[in-house]
Amino acid sequence: MQTHTESTALRVLLVDDDSIVLELVALLLAAKGTEVLRAHGGQEALDVLQSRSPLPDIVLVDHQMPGVSGTDVARFVKAMPEPRPRVIAMSASPLPQDEPAIFDDYLAKPVDHDLLRAAVGGRSAPPSALPAANLPPSLDSSTVRKLQAIMPPSAIRELYTVYVADTRQRISDLERYSASGDEESLRRCAHALKGAAAMAGVPGVASIAAGLEAGRLPRQDHGRLFHQLRSACDDVEQSMIKSAETHSAASGEAR
Repeated sequence: MQTHTESTALRVLLVDDDSIVLELVALLLAAKGTEVLRAHGGQEALDVLQSRSPLPDIVLVDHQMPGVSGTDVARFVKAMPEPRPRVIAMSASPLPQDEPAIFDDYLAKPVDHDLLRAAVGGRSAPPSALPAANLPPSLDSSTVRKLQAIMPPSAIRELYTVYVADTRQRISDLERYSASGDEESLRRCAHALKGAAAMAGVPGVASIAAGLEAGRLPRQDHGRLFHQLRSACDDVEQSMIKSAETHSAASGEAR
């Protein structure tokens, strides 16, 4: 049997309790010349990992399975001596808040072909596939209108001034946590950033923060994402300037 050093083909252990998913994902992987091993359920995956030599390069595992779950499989792999396989979760639902760090990557079901290829190849997802890439970073107009109905313009400007300052500080904190590999602090900070952005009506920031919190965004993309977050802050500031100018002009006309 050839080892991976003698062959360019990646070995992927594909684990799912659904035979149809196993077949479909295996076909997607095989189309790219990947050597696919199949395990029907978590216990079968553990049996393969304990008995097979050489080990697979990647374990692509369904998160929710009866008995031995995908999380159980991931913990087993993470406890193996290095070099160990990479573990990629597949799930139709977001991973629980305390679990993203257990996996090396995450794929949403139904599995997208391009995202699968990127994850298995160890590359970042195409920018258009990242959750926040297609969302405008500017203010959500409906949120602003709701605030305008209950607050004077000066109070709204003060609110967003505080929001932008707080967000910029949190971005700096995220950069520090990312650089040091402090995943727990990064997710906690992203969670706070997501909540504030949702309340303030800044969808781009909320989406990026949600991806960071869930651990779905590759670390190599963090620099670009932090730049997007800062651009969103700039957009919010510009929106507030335009709003103030409009209000001043309207007040002048009223007089």
